[in-house]
Amino acid sequence: MHLIAESDLPEKPKPTQNTLDFGTIKSGPLFNRDNKLEIIEGAQNPECHIRLGSLLPGEQASSELIAVLPEGPGRMRIRLRVLGGELATPIEQEFAVETTGDRLSLDFNGFRDYVTAEQAK
Repeated sequence: MHLIAESDLPEKPKPTQNTLDFGTIKSGPLFNRDNKLEIIEGAQNPECHIRLGSLLPGEQASSELIAVLPEGPGRMRIRLRVLGGELATPIEQEFAVETTGDRLSLDFNGFRDYVTAEQAK
């Protein structure tokens, strides 16, 4: 599996379901694209660290979206941990995701042709 920051994607994906969206507002002061997002690919499992800075009680923050690109059909777990100096213990959640479909290896032109053919259906 690979992780890619949204800003590094060729086009913004159109999600059909966002299980990680807990109602954060994606405009205004709560959505700050300056939050530090770091993808660590050298780890045994891909990791993404996001530093949200200092938050006061009741405040919310979010960061840039990330795309999870599985290498093929199968099951994966997405584990979320929130660490903070004011938290007695980390907040942890885990999501099970199953991907299905054919695995295709395409160059840019092949991908463009595939998308065009799918849109024509």
